[in-house]
Amino acid sequence: MSTVPNNKSAVAILGVPLGYGASMAGVDMGPAALRVAKLKQRIAALGYSVRDLGDLKLDHPELVPEEHDKLKYVTEIHAACEDLAARVEGILDEGQIPVVLGGDHSIAIGSFAGVASHYRKKEATIGLIWFDAHADMNTPETTPSGNIHGMPLAALMGYGAKDLTDIAGFRLRFVFLRLIFGWLDHDFRNSERRRWPFQQWLKIRIVLASGECGEDLIPGHAQAHAVDRRSGGQL
Repeated sequence: MSTVPNNKSAVAILGVPLGYGASMAGVDMGPAALRVAKLKQRIAALGYSVRDLGDLKLDHPELVPEEHDKLKYVTEIHAACEDLAARVEGILDEGQIPVVLGGDHSIAIGSFAGVASHYRKKEATIGLIWFDAHADMNTPETTPSGNIHGMPLAALMGYGAKDLTDIAGFRLRFVFLRLIFGWLDHDFRNSERRRWPFQQWLKIRIVLASGECGEDLIPGHAQAHAVDRRSGGQL
């Protein structure tokens, strides 16, 4: 007899050991580390049934990017995000809750594209709450490194290379977007914010690692809220 409460959906765990978007080795070991830490058993202890779907199969790079490249490993990351989006959409279609294990931050493009694709079929609205130490809002024009793990939120907002913005066959749209950042230092004032191509319309509350609340960092606005100039609708 099952002891899982009837009102709880099943959870499906999917690993994405992707590290191509980052400049440091090791993030691809995240799914394995979380499994060693008994993630499945801990979720099951909360009363959910849990399936572990294993890891996404990733393409291996044929070429090493040049140091000056602005979209390093974009072909491999695009393929992984397309596959991930389809898998996440399928999990949701089955009425289950996807738990995606990364991997570098670029996988957020694929995981959220899958969520958006599922709810798009239902003509339902969705939103995103983004917790991060950094904004991840760079584009090929603003990135200082060419590492795509610094671009996922910009891509999800429709900015950047088409290989990143149009995952799952369409450009994503938010109904609501809330951003919560814990900045590692105050360099944001003089560097990262200036690189955002859309900073003039992004309203955001920023929390520094020191605990300082920084609505002054983007003058005049405290809440994370944005307007899509293409459609006139709220993001």
